[in-house]
Amino acid sequence: GIQVSYLMWGLMQERIMTKPYATGELFHSSKFLVFANRFLALIVAWVSYRLQRMQGQNLAHTAPLYMFSYSSVSNIMSSVCQYEALKYISFPTQVLSKSCKMVPVMMMGYLVSRKQYSLFEYIVAIMITAGAALFKLYETNDAPVKDTEFVGVAFILGYMVCDSFTSNWQSKVFKQYNV
Repeated sequence: GIQVSYLMWGLMQERIMTKPYATGELFHSSKFLVFANRFLALIVAWVSYRLQRMQGQNLAHTAPLYMFSYSSVSNIMSSVCQYEALKYISFPTQVLSKSCKMVPVMMMGYLVSRKQYSLFEYIVAIMITAGAALFKLYETNDAPVKDTEFVGVAFILGYMVCDSFTSNWQSKVFKQYNV
């Protein structure tokens, strides 16, 4: 179920950002898409919170609210970068680049939490990244965005950095404050 949801979400992302509408114009405001997504998430979170409170669950935590702001901002930035990248790279390229996210996640894990990884884990991450890069080099492309542009690669790198920070920062806060 969740895999189908992610697939549909990705296909809709590509459709919205790369296909011209009847007027011939493209949808330009990735920030609006991120805002709409986060606004809907806020409504779902509020409803969930209210339902849990009605059931008498204790939802208090000890983490200061500002600690969540860092991952919130990086999550928003990763989404903006992800949508903007679709203007300059194909959706298959974006999906393939996400499979290379292990290296930035490991690097950010070390920077944020001083997490240590084994040599084997580093080798596996580098091999997966190299395999994805080789696959991309020999790709035949029939996507709406034909050629990968440098700015698209920069947006994907921005996405990877921000998304890697988000997950590692959340883990740090959850462990530190027992959330």
